Amino acid sequence: MKHFMIKLVFCMFILTVFNLFAQEDKAEKTSKPPRPADVPEIVLFPDYRTSIYFDADNKFQVNSEDYKRLYAIAEYLIQNPERSVHFRIWQHENEEPEIREKRKQELIDRLTEIGVMKNRILFKLERPIIPQDTSDVFTPEELIKARRADLRLIR
Repeated sequence: MKHFMIKLVFCMFILTVFNLFAQEDKAEKTSKPPRPADVPEIVLFPDYRTSIYFDADNKFQVNSEDYKRLYAIAEYLIQNPERSVHFRIWQHENEEPEIREKRKQELIDRLTEIGVMKNRILFKLERPIIPQDTSDVFTPEELIKARRADLRLIR
């Protein structure tokens, strides 16, 4: 009888712990951001590549149009758990070095809040991009191209 009671108490403890984790899991799933309007229909295929650009004002926040594409890619990753995403994060030479880490964290935050597991998000931080002309002055187009992360779907 004593062993039965010990087993019963142990089982109740395990069930309580399980319920606590299940409630935390449910809370995390309900905090998923709402699906943005106008999420584009993207035909994703093996080795899909694109660039995600960061906002001109807040240099490490994904711009609104690219967030919609990122959301569509995250939905694809959730539906295809064997796939992962690899980013190459760039900056231009006049930006502070920690901007790449901030961009990396922004991408992790956006994808994980949508529901992608963190271990499926891979990165390579690239060296600063130097202007193509000899004047050492970036054109606005070069600045926009430098504030990006190149995305590639991988297995």
